[in-house]
Amino acid sequence: MPQETLKIELFGAFKRFGTNGFVDLEVTLPIMIRDLRQVLADHLSETHDGFSREGLYKVSAFATDTAVLPAGAIIDVPTRLAVIPPVSGG
Repeated sequence: MPQETLKIELFGAFKRFGTNGFVDLEVTLPIMIRDLRQVLADHLSETHDGFSREGLYKVSAFATDTAVLPAGAIIDVPTRLAVIPPVSGG
């Protein structure tokens, strides 16, 4: 199957791993968010020595412009997504 490009906007601690806050991932569609999470982790660990596979990626949310996506959500068209780490503050 042909590969499609998903543009992922990186927020918070992830931002330093992208170019201008983004990373492009080549994936076969359709893909579930739980699988996309692993593709992102593999990509970042291959391209950035400072990326920890045990870190925030496991608990970060994926979102479109309008919704946070559950792990079982399916992406079936090339689209722009965001990965958002948990936020805490006081």
